Amino acid sequence: MSSKPSIEIEGVHLINEFVHTWTQKYLFQTTYQEHNKHGYVFMTEFSLPQVNKPIPTATVKVYFYLNEDESSPKGIKITFRFENDSLIHTPDRTIRISQMEKWLEKILDKKARTSKILFLGTEFESTRIKHEKLDKIFEEWNYKEEVVEQKKLSKDLLEQPDELDTNEEFVNEDEQIEVLKRSLFQVFRSVDRDDLGVVSFNECIEVFKLMGLELEKDQWDELMTMADSNKNGIIEYREFIPLGAEIIHGIFMKNQASKYLREREEEYLLQSILILQNDEMHTIVHELIKKCKELDEEDELHWISLENLEKLFSDFGEKFFNPSEKIELLKQIARDYPDNEIPYEKLYDILLNFRIQILKNGLMESQLNKLEIFIRQLCIPYDKENKGLIHLDDLMNELKKTTEIILTKTQTYIIKSFINKDENNMISYLTESRILASIIKKFFTPNLIKKKARFIEEGFIRADQLMEGWSQAELRQEQEKLYDQFTKENQGKLDLKGLKRMMRKCNFKCSEEEIQQYIEQFGNTEGYVEKEVFVKSFYDILKHLRCHQAIERLSVI
Repeated sequence: MSSKPSIEIEGVHLINEFVHTWTQKYLFQTTYQEHNKHGYVFMTEFSLPQVNKPIPTATVKVYFYLNEDESSPKGIKITFRFENDSLIHTPDRTIRISQMEKWLEKILDKKARTSKILFLGTEFESTRIKHEKLDKIFEEWNYKEEVVEQKKLSKDLLEQPDELDTNEEFVNEDEQIEVLKRSLFQVFRSVDRDDLGVVSFNECIEVFKLMGLELEKDQWDELMTMADSNKNGIIEYREFIPLGAEIIHGIFMKNQASKYLREREEEYLLQSILILQNDEMHTIVHELIKKCKELDEEDELHWISLENLEKLFSDFGEKFFNPSEKIELLKQIARDYPDNEIPYEKLYDILLNFRIQILKNGLMESQLNKLEIFIRQLCIPYDKENKGLIHLDDLMNELKKTTEIILTKTQTYIIKSFINKDENNMISYLTESRILASIIKKFFTPNLIKKKARFIEEGFIRADQLMEGWSQAELRQEQEKLYDQFTKENQGKLDLKGLKRMMRKCNFKCSEEEIQQYIEQFGNTEGYVEKEVFVKSFYDILKHLRCHQAIERLSVI
């Protein structure tokens, strides 16, 4: 009786059988690498040799992780990821098979173009090129297998198995990628105080805080350690791109989720208005207003007190609202009319709008998806007073504990920073569960993941472009132009009034006190700043201004 083949041997056969469905034209070879905490690691390398070039310019590597699993068809569970991407795929949760060849072609094309720029080809060609700088580049490209963060969204939390595969088209994606690339670089350069093309940990943290991240000290330390890939204690721009792209991706997720929620609310609001169109409530409200007028017949005040309004509500029983709805309505009216004088002519709009909101909320509650319900179930045990609130830390701990949703550290930091919360870090989970569910789904949407990957691939700016637009001559020219623009009406003199106008028009966030201090420090005896002094003193302010402008562009993607 033959013994069962080892997983090292069987794994190669299983992987080759699987990737054979990906392509008809690419050659591929699968080899066993090592066994680590992620399982048995294999690498499949794809290439496309040609008659006139038998040694390919570039190859694509895909890392496979195999683990024994009795519930899997062949007793082995397969997960995999593409090189330079930490997203974990499974055979039934990946790019469409029909699109796989195009995806390989895209990665190959990018690597081929990069290798031409660097005069570096494949591993075979590199052995014939001996140069210290190229050795360093080649060493970085052939990094040791990195620690991979697992990511997972259980299928049980989706409405349909292929729910995330919707092919979202992006208008002017090439143009958008270019804007993102330039804006991220502007942000980086703005805090590079010494113009060296690198930033310290503190400078990098300053950037991410401006971009909206809100973390504790130990989390910042962890994030910087992750970003500093070569462990030299500073962040180079190529190290800054992946983390910057993740944060931009998070901003985009939040914006998309908020937009989706607004669209849902508008849809349900319209349905609510249509439902009430022929409702008997219109007649009842008119009857109520008539009663108010009868109470006010002698005084002709045209308003009613909250106490009298409450009595009238009781006369009409539950024709308007149930007891809990009535309490909420009276609280709302008390907030809106603190002087206790409620114009009864406005009662029609007040009551109708309140009823529409109740209907809209009811419709939305009846259409919760599985993931929204799951998130609420995580929150409910912490809502002892039934106020619909949970503390941010409790929510993040629950998300960390669950096995149905597994997020990377960066993704949890993004959620923690961008979810809506009050000054006490309390979250209204009845509303935010919808936003959070949408953000989490978009973390796993293939099209959006590809967009982020493309941004990371194309985001690097070459060394000869690092100072483009940032040289002393270019900055001086920009400062002189800025000075001339805001001194035209004052005979070429920049005084306090002109500087305030400059700050306002440029959307530069600073207080009047700071502007006054600048005038006092750099102004002459007549109270205005001369052009040469402005050019010398405004350099750091101009960089800060560029940073804020770039972050504003990123915040509305």
